[in-house]
Amino acid sequence: MASLAGQSLDVTKSVDISIMLGLGDRHGKAAVEWTVDNLLSTYQVMENHCLRTVASFSAGSSVPFGRKIGRKKVYRFPFSDQSTLSHTMGVSTVSTRLGFDSIPLTSISSKMPCIRIAPPAESQMDTECCGSGGISPG
Repeated sequence: MASLAGQSLDVTKSVDISIMLGLGDRHGKAAVEWTVDNLLSTYQVMENHCLRTVASFSAGSSVPFGRKIGRKKVYRFPFSDQSTLSHTMGVSTVSTRLGFDSIPLTSISSKMPCIRIAPPAESQMDTECCGSGGISPG
C-alpha cells in the first residue's frame, strides 16, 4: 500500500505506518507471541539514510484513525516494512508504529522501555523516557 501511495506522489521522502490492534479482535497465536516478544526489543531503523537503533514503544506520536476512532497514541514497533520499504521505495526514513484500542494498555506498554529488567551493564534503555532521547548502551 505504501509503494502504491508513493507512486502517486512526485517525491516521497518518508513513510510512516501506524497500526491499531483491537484487543477484542481475533489474532493468531504466533502473532500474539511475536507482538509480546517484541514489546521490549531494540532494532534498527533508517532515518535520513542512516541506521539508528531505537526501542519498541518509544517515540510516541498522536495519529488520526478516522472520525469513528479519532486520534490515538502509537509507538515505534519493529514491523518488517521499516526494513524493506527504505530499500524498495528509496525513501530516506521509514517508521512503523503500533497502538492498542485500549488506552491504558497502550500507555502501560509505552512505559516498558524505561524499566530495566537486566543489570545495567547488560541492558539497553530508551533514554527518551528519562530525558535525552535515543538508545544508550547499558
